[in-house]
Amino acid sequence: MGIGGRADRTERLKELKPGAWGSSSADFAHLVRSLLEQSKTYAARIDGNCSPYSLCAIPMLLSSLRCLAVEYASFLPFDADALDELAAPDDFGKMLTRYRVEEPLRSEALLLQEVRNEIIHPVHRPTGTPDNCPDYLRPLKSQGLLQSTGKVDSDYIFLSQLQSHRLLKWACRVTGDLAAKVIQSNPAKIAAFGGFIENYDRLRSD
Repeated sequence: MGIGGRADRTERLKELKPGAWGSSSADFAHLVRSLLEQSKTYAARIDGNCSPYSLCAIPMLLSSLRCLAVEYASFLPFDADALDELAAPDDFGKMLTRYRVEEPLRSEALLLQEVRNEIIHPVHRPTGTPDNCPDYLRPLKSQGLLQSTGKVDSDYIFLSQLQSHRLLKWACRVTGDLAAKVIQSNPAKIAAFGGFIENYDRLRSD
């Protein structure tokens, strides 16, 4: 019997196996760009912000960033330590440390990761707060990034609050800033990866 999926993915990070591979970060970024455009159109028909497209686009943003980190570490000069960290627990936190992501971007990145977690590991039960927003994500609501009635004592259920075009635009900006940190971290690789920043800059133009 073959090994499980997680073990297989870990092996692929740690070992150079036979076969072909290529860049996929741009594919994910292109997909998010399409979703962002559809989100803008959808939101304009409703109230200027309400959009379910954030629920699929935000996880894709962090998938694109992870692809970029794998591609960057795999390109010469090869960075085995970076790949090992991507296979370890708290891989996202280790990536932020490796690429010297400082405040306030670091806190934004961790909030983005938690939004992604709320979407792919949904717990759509009461939050215990009057406005149905978990307290640990309240900074996003305070910035007006969530879909909201504006009432402090009642609001949409939390997954509905995440259906926000403003939240998606914020997530695109944060991901683009993180991608730039990765790409600019090693002068020896900027020539090969400098053009990749354009994939994320296109997400800021909406």
